[in-house]
Amino acid sequence: MVDHHATKPNPAFSEGIGQAAMPADNPPGGLREWLGLRELSMYANVSERTLRSWIHSPRDPLPATRVRGKVLVRRSDFDRFLERHQVQPLAGIDVDRIVEEVVGQHR
Repeated sequence: MVDHHATKPNPAFSEGIGQAAMPADNPPGGLREWLGLRELSMYANVSERTLRSWIHSPRDPLPATRVRGKVLVRRSDFDRFLERHQVQPLAGIDVDRIVEEVVGQHR
């Protein structure tokens, strides 16, 4: 007996980490421009909960659009968001200056 409702493996990221295979309805040569939270969570390897916290962050939120209850994020906006949040190597952080600024504010 064949189960016609069985789910098929999701080919979305079979090409490697962060590189999606193209479903038939997508333009050739790239991912779709707008991604739902489920797709974006697979693209970025973070949970939907984390994405929602980034979207609703009071400081530098992830740009998103809600259309009839579905949250969509433009992939290019997400990539720019990640670029703005790159981790700095400790060697590039002037810890003494930061400490002096914080201590100086409380004197």
